[in-house]
Amino acid sequence: IACIFVFLLMFTGCRYDGDEIDDVPSRLVVEGWIDAGGFPVVMLTTSVPASKTLTTTDELQNHLLRWAKVTVSDGDTTVILTGKYDKRYYPSYIYTTGDLRGMEGKRYILTADYSSFHAKAITSILSPVRVDSFMVERCADNDTMCQVTAYITDDKSQSNYYNFFSCVIPDDSYYLASPLCAFSDSVMDSSAAVVINRGATIFSRNTFFHPIHKGIMIKFVQMDCVSYQFWNAYEKMITIARNPLFPIDKNISTNIEGGLGYWCGYGATEYYIPVSDLLKDKNKEMWIPKK
Repeated sequence: IACIFVFLLMFTGCRYDGDEIDDVPSRLVVEGWIDAGGFPVVMLTTSVPASKTLTTTDELQNHLLRWAKVTVSDGDTTVILTGKYDKRYYPSYIYTTGDLRGMEGKRYILTADYSSFHAKAITSILSPVRVDSFMVERCADNDTMCQVTAYITDDKSQSNYYNFFSCVIPDDSYYLASPLCAFSDSVMDSSAAVVINRGATIFSRNTFFHPIHKGIMIKFVQMDCVSYQFWNAYEKMITIARNPLFPIDKNISTNIEGGLGYWCGYGATEYYIPVSDLLKDKNKEMWIPKK
């Protein structure tokens, strides 16, 4: 997932008054999720106060919390997560376990304790929803690159919230939130087409509108309203962050009591689209997932 929250929250650690920047205490930042059928993954950092002094990536490692006590409970079983180095993520240290899998219909309670920090959050895993099909379209000015569009059908008898995550192969090593792809079914008909924008981190060389030319893993999730509120606020922030007419002066919506960030349960389905193979056949532009 998009593990850049500590950087995007740099403005939360200060108060600006004229030419002065007043430091305020760092806050605990939680990034965590649990998929239906998957194990929990949690990353802990502290917010980075804004400063007139340049902060290097080496200094950012000082905000990574390695010795916290992190637990996840489904109401019946409580498991203490194990901290470990994992080079697929950045920051490259996660808390996880192989003793508790996410199950559709259950609630999951997360707690995190480190020094004077204490955080708690609750999330639910809803039913996974499948993508009907994907369209792979060549870019007009490049036959080796493409844009991927997902087609989904929504149950209009209830309120639903969705998001897409992407992992472009071989550039990415984990799922990143696909920008502008978190949405409520209140703004869609019973069927919809969603363009899959590639995710980006602070280190990405390309924008998230950059086309795809090899392969891509896509995770489509149904999530609860609270999780949607976080991702919707996150998308608004990255969309208007460079617009001087709409300054960001508030923290992103969060479901973390005692901190910032997110703890999300996902009813998830995953797909691999071999983009380069599809582009070899000019008549093969539609790829339909197997039921």
